[in-house]
Amino acid sequence: MSKHRLLSVLMLAFVFLAPSCLPFRQEQRTYVLVPEMGTPTVTQPNLTLEAVLLPGYLDRYEMVYLAKSGELVKVRKAKWAQPLGALLKDNLSVALRQRNTSDTPKGAIVLELEHFLTDESGAFQVTGFLEYRPVPVGQPAIRHAVSFTLPSLGSPNANRIVLQSKAALSRLADMMCSDELIHPADFNP
Repeated sequence: MSKHRLLSVLMLAFVFLAPSCLPFRQEQRTYVLVPEMGTPTVTQPNLTLEAVLLPGYLDRYEMVYLAKSGELVKVRKAKWAQPLGALLKDNLSVALRQRNTSDTPKGAIVLELEHFLTDESGAFQVTGFLEYRPVPVGQPAIRHAVSFTLPSLGSPNANRIVLQSKAALSRLADMMCSDELIHPADFNP
């Protein structure tokens, strides 16, 4: 084989094989928040999730965390399967259907989140409001502040953010079904 032909074959091999060998050529990963599987307790739930409201900077496909400077930092090669608001609504709706019982009062819940993200230290911040709107319409809505922090699992990365998001979702689902929210007159701390 001539030197030119050998050189051409080697160059072609390099062009086709080199990109797959480079460590920085990782594909983007897409994440969902899979709710804990259970079965709905009733076929027609009394309590429904009407809306999940997020600020625009959070309601996006990109997975982000908050730097000390206040800058939103995108997690490299990671995104949500849906904008975050839709993903949260889908998962919390499933959780509500699983927690509904026949004695759950009729009503709708609106979740308005100001923060649902990890900071640079890895701590997960959730703040906002839960509003219960009883049925029949005309009864006063009940609004409760939501504020909690999940401890850091280490510096932010996609897997840690997903784990903390799942834990935060579980806690929010518990709050949405709490007696304090849906049975305020009966609640005695």
